[in-house]
Amino acid sequence: MSHAGDEADSLDVSDDASVGQALTEYSAMVRARDAAEALAAAA
Repeated sequence: MSHAGDEADSLDVSDDASVGQALTEYSAMVRARDAAEALAAAA
């Protein structure tokens, strides 16, 4: 079993859709942060 799988089990994550949604939201936040930093650097 992978380390990520071990972590998921320890967090009792059983709903793959919820995991996918969390990853989608996290990646969106990271992109927004990176875009804000790029704008600040360009200003």
